[in-house]
Amino acid sequence: MNQTTLNSKSTIHGSTDSDLNSSVVSIVNDSSRSGGNKNATSSQYVNNSGQREQSVDFEQVDEDKSFSTTKVFIAELVGTMIFLFIATGSVAASKFYYGVEFISPLIISTGFGLGLFLGISVASDISGGHLNPAITIAMALFKKIPAIRVPYYIIAQVLGAFFGATLTYLLYLGKFNKFNSGKKETTGIYGTAGIFCTFPDEDLSLFNRLFVEVVLTALFAFSIFYFTDKNRKNISIYVPLAIGLTLGIIGLTFGNLTGFALNPARDLGPRLFTLVFGWGVKPFVEYSYYFWIPIVGPIIGAIIGAFLYRFTIYFR
Repeated sequence: MNQTTLNSKSTIHGSTDSDLNSSVVSIVNDSSRSGGNKNATSSQYVNNSGQREQSVDFEQVDEDKSFSTTKVFIAELVGTMIFLFIATGSVAASKFYYGVEFISPLIISTGFGLGLFLGISVASDISGGHLNPAITIAMALFKKIPAIRVPYYIIAQVLGAFFGATLTYLLYLGKFNKFNSGKKETTGIYGTAGIFCTFPDEDLSLFNRLFVEVVLTALFAFSIFYFTDKNRKNISIYVPLAIGLTLGIIGLTFGNLTGFALNPARDLGPRLFTLVFGWGVKPFVEYSYYFWIPIVGPIIGAIIGAFLYRFTIYFR
């Protein structure tokens, strides 16, 4: 979920030559806006108000490289850890405390939305606050981040999700030990693996499950590209909150279908946690090896969402 500029403009006052009015006058390298990247280009033109404007091509790298890869890695790790800590904590609260079943979708959707808001807020100034491999891949395809950094982003995100799930487990350890006499079941009335990773509605077919993740992630990615497009007028400074609210709304309306992963790291990191901490391989084999759908579906969906935004209402 990147706060990096999708296509930024700056206005330079001064030139009012009529023969240049509303026409492109130069294509120049804009290395200062892309950390020295010679591939980033910008167009300068004079608008009808006599102002010279400069815009960076959406398809060129527009990344502040002043932060090292190590700092970006740590920012993504910490941001994703905060996100999953709050998110899985909201699921645990709904699971272990009786009498809240009727509002558990609201508790979980709120937890995920606010958790994402906090995570993005912490990481955005350094790494862009993606916290999601699907969004990172989509950003790289549109050259918003260097492709060479993608593996670092993804590893950090999966590790952050793993650690976030671990923190939730440690805080609720007493509840886990008491629930079902401490036996760790994956699904069913005593199943607790769903606190950490997602499982689909059993009435959905394999294709339907994949389709849900693709469509919901496409909507989510479309919204992220919209919120972070600084070419828009009156762009809100509350972009992390807007993105968090979007996730919460999606979870509240469609979350019961597949658990609204929309994020390979959000599901894979905690699922790896269950493998290590006593649930074994069952979270990977239940529902006909469902585990791959929250990985593949969001990646496809994010790419589709990014392309839809780029070729529909992208602000030039």
